[in-house]
Amino acid sequence: MGVRADDNLVREIKETIAQHPNVGGVYDLVLNNYGPGETIGSVHITVPDTMTMADIHPLTKSIAVHLYKKFGIAMTVGVYAENQPSLEVLEVRQALDQVVSLYTHVVQVHAFYVQEEKKVIYYDIIFDFDEEDPQGTLEKIKAEMQKRCPEYTQFAIVDTDFSN
Repeated sequence: MGVRADDNLVREIKETIAQHPNVGGVYDLVLNNYGPGETIGSVHITVPDTMTMADIHPLTKSIAVHLYKKFGIAMTVGVYAENQPSLEVLEVRQALDQVVSLYTHVVQVHAFYVQEEKKVIYYDIIFDFDEEDPQGTLEKIKAEMQKRCPEYTQFAIVDTDFSN
């Protein structure tokens, strides 16, 4: 079986990506090592939802090239949108933060996005390995969020912590 990526390498890769303009966060880093000099991977970044594909395409390509030159890793870069500040989005995020604070095994919430006009909340949750029922706990979180934000539907998934 595979071996978890080295924490120092993970930190360096995330720091390198975060240096690029408009990158708000770095998540879901997965590295697959196939022997010396043969590492491929994928990662997600958050960018402002005001960016166009014409802006995002060169950004993701420059990140991929930078990582290949610096680390010799062929990386696919995916994108999560990040809302522009608004009172509605802030209230939804505060409600989610309050709900997840009740669950001790939540490690991280990311990929948070509110599609205000369609009333949809998106988010991914990572639980630590002590969480016995991640999917069941996510359903409890979603049920509590539905009480707090009844006008919204939710698209939420349990994500995996591949590399810290």
